[in-house]
Amino acid sequence: MLRVYIPTKNRADIISTHRVLDGFDWQVVVHDEQQRAAYLGGGIPEDRIVVSNTPGDVFGLTRQREFVCRQLVKPGEWFLFADDNVKEFVAVDDAHWRYGELPVQDGRDWNPVFKASCDNERLQSRLEECIEVAEKTGACVVGFATTDNYFFLGKKYRQVGYVIGKVMLWKNDPSFSFDHTITMEDFRNTAQHLLQFGCVLVCNYIIPRANHYQHGGMGSYDERLSWRLQDVKMLLKQYPGLFRVHDRKGFAYGSDLSIKLSNLKQVSAWRRSLLGGQP
Repeated sequence: MLRVYIPTKNRADIISTHRVLDGFDWQVVVHDEQQRAAYLGGGIPEDRIVVSNTPGDVFGLTRQREFVCRQLVKPGEWFLFADDNVKEFVAVDDAHWRYGELPVQDGRDWNPVFKASCDNERLQSRLEECIEVAEKTGACVVGFATTDNYFFLGKKYRQVGYVIGKVMLWKNDPSFSFDHTITMEDFRNTAQHLLQFGCVLVCNYIIPRANHYQHGGMGSYDERLSWRLQDVKMLLKQYPGLFRVHDRKGFAYGSDLSIKLSNLKQVSAWRRSLLGGQP
């Protein structure tokens, strides 16, 4: 089975992902021995805990991801990053999985098709397909649906889009760099993959369900707001032309982003503008 790494902090009492992915070869990654003891006390087996010895500050998740890539995974290997609070996976059912596009805007109720149960065996086979597609397209990261509203999920694969870090397939390319100055690392890593490799892969037919902004981890939204406001400014400056400020309901203005580009032709032109005429 695919290897799974679950970065976590201060959530020994609520961690759930390991139960959802019990059929996979999973390990939780904690920052220090104190955290290790807490997760042992919470029922995580000793051989399933890895201590990164990285600072558990606001950039701690990025530090843990880098530790996994540099210390635990071979170059070129695909694996799964998953947040610690995943509750379940649903996916397009077996009868419709083979289709590259579904007419989700035809007025029918597509919920039963998109919200079929996805056990570990089914998930493994579908992740393997995602890796095959990514290898063919040159993507080194695969994300999944960010909404469970089927109206927006009619196309099975996209090569341009936002890869949310809740759950993502990752190919360990040693040339990929990590940024320890930005807390909105999902946006930064998406941007860097687009810039470096020319595409990402998003599979809309797999929908991870997880909680957001729980206690522990990187903190609540309010605790992270000042960092997010700073991150948005930094990302707009570092990747000009890629993002726009997203005026999102429930978020302070200037604390969220969306990607402006929607196809490979636009990404290619954007890359040339940033890379001085390079591809």
